[in-house]
Amino acid sequence: LKHDRRILFRFAPLQGELASRRLPTRLPATMVVETENGDLLMRSSAWICILDRLGGPWKLAARALGLIPRPIRDLAYRILAACRRRIFGMPDVTCPILPMELRKRFDA
Repeated sequence: LKHDRRILFRFAPLQGELASRRLPTRLPATMVVETENGDLLMRSSAWICILDRLGGPWKLAARALGLIPRPIRDLAYRILAACRRRIFGMPDVTCPILPMELRKRFDA
């Protein structure tokens, strides 16, 4: 949210109503991005898409990550996901109260 100044993204939990209507029933519990043309990107490919759309230096990071073969990227993604709390710590607030202008970007 902090870096999405052009309001490119909307968010929904994988267990929510929107996801149950729009996504296949058997998805792994992971990051999923639905592109404009309806493709579903998961794990590291989802992150690359997000970074690319954010533009600026994030786009350069996306291009660099895109040079790494997907199986290696996804392995790194799974390792990071498994130990992210040890690396980055726990957030101060797990479910912050969002200002109204940000709440409308989240679907149930």
